[in-house]
Amino acid sequence: MDQDTGRKKYINLSKLNLSNAEKRKAWCITKAQSLMLRRAAIESGAPLKTETELAVAIRNHRDYLLGEGLATSTINSYGEASRLIETWCRSSGVRFVENLDQPRLENMRKFLVARGAKTPVRGKHSGRGKHSGRGKRAESDRRPSPYTINSRLSRVRTVLNQWRREGLLPRLDSDSIRDSLRNVRTKTVVPHFLHKPEIRRLLEAAARHDVACYKLTRAEHKGRGKPGTTKKYAPIKAFVLAALLTGCRFSELATLRWEDVNLVAGDIVLRLSGSKTGERRIPMDVTPRLLAMLGELHRNRHGEPFVFGGKRRFPRDLAETARDRLMDDFDAPCFTWHDLRRTCGTFLTCSPGIYGGASAFMSAKRLGHGVLVAEKHYVGAVSTIDRAASTLEAAMGIEDLVNNRLDMTATLFAS
Repeated sequence: MDQDTGRKKYINLSKLNLSNAEKRKAWCITKAQSLMLRRAAIESGAPLKTETELAVAIRNHRDYLLGEGLATSTINSYGEASRLIETWCRSSGVRFVENLDQPRLENMRKFLVARGAKTPVRGKHSGRGKHSGRGKRAESDRRPSPYTINSRLSRVRTVLNQWRREGLLPRLDSDSIRDSLRNVRTKTVVPHFLHKPEIRRLLEAAARHDVACYKLTRAEHKGRGKPGTTKKYAPIKAFVLAALLTGCRFSELATLRWEDVNLVAGDIVLRLSGSKTGERRIPMDVTPRLLAMLGELHRNRHGEPFVFGGKRRFPRDLAETARDRLMDDFDAPCFTWHDLRRTCGTFLTCSPGIYGGASAFMSAKRLGHGVLVAEKHYVGAVSTIDRAASTLEAAMGIEDLVNNRLDMTATLFAS
């Protein structure tokens, strides 16, 4: 009888080369002593050595994440970490999660560090005749950056620590997990953000992008409509401006609903389901043009649930296509959506006329982080801000660019 699981085990003594009665008796005596010692250890408080299939542990962990009410992106992120653990365990012959120990975690770390970066899938098919789909990514031979590797290691540590708290890793403690799956060395990098001339270039490029028209469409050629009046691209300036002035993550803006925007009180409330770091409020008293822009959007798209997506959330692949087009064809500076978030935090922190002595705290609160995290990853230093600037638009020097009305003649999703 197994003392940990309470189940009977049947052992073939012939396969153990116990060919005579004397050897079998000696084996039984030794086994009886080990069972007695194990029973005493359990009675003294030793943790049970259970046997949990890897697939069962992963499924239970996903149920745990769903029960915690986390954002979908967070659940998918830890789901990817669970798949990495499963891939390594299967290749290493580890069937039960209880068999994981420190030497095995060292080998798992080598696997995680050596795993290639994900790159966009090009072409119509991505192997085995399957259609890749737009926006799909697959592992490549390119080595990921140290920051990507550390993010991967951090998520795996989180999954393992949850299993440890559930009693599924009797051979590991928090120190051994942290030590075995330690981060790789990285260099300190100054947070990248856009300076005032680059912000102007970006908004001017977005304005040219939104008014670009086809020279002549088939309908116009047939006499239906005036030539040169059909918009060429879905507008992007409103989304760019909102990213600059709110400091929101891309996912937060893409899923923003009108029910979360209070145009009367002048604030945006990001709910738990749509925010990575919890619910937070974004006041628009320091960004009056943002409030006016949202009011203009609401009048033109009344009845649609999403602010920037209309009837559905704003798709990432459409935004990335527009971003590439801005940089390649419309002379916009190189930027990412996260750079706009850093730009917002930087100008709010370095503007003495907006939040005064509480600028570091208030800007970090707007981003949804603590002051230390914001200082390390999000906030740079700008010394060219007008001390009298009391709004974020004035601090960025873009008041003249955002006072004009947005072009609402094109639908957000061009057919």
